Amino acid sequence: MTKRERLIDRFKSCTGTFLYRDFVSMMGGLGYELHMENGSRRRFVHRDTKHIVRLHEPHPQKEMKAYMVKLVREQLIDKGVI
Repeated sequence: MTKRERLIDRFKSCTGTFLYRDFVSMMGGLGYELHMENGSRRRFVHRDTKHIVRLHEPHPQKEMKAYMVKLVREQLIDKGVI
């Protein structure tokens, strides 16, 4: 099992917080490009489908809260990405 597969499995089963840097790495492996917007806003755009995931980079802590993990996970599952 590759590092990317382990990250995806961990993200899919996550019920708490998830490190933002691991999320960025996972999204890159899934074909998403990170675009910086104003302030802490971030946009991940899939290279092929142009699917967009928008969120705020967590700060000062570096962990995504459980509700954000759940929302993004549902989007990725609905699109068939994970």
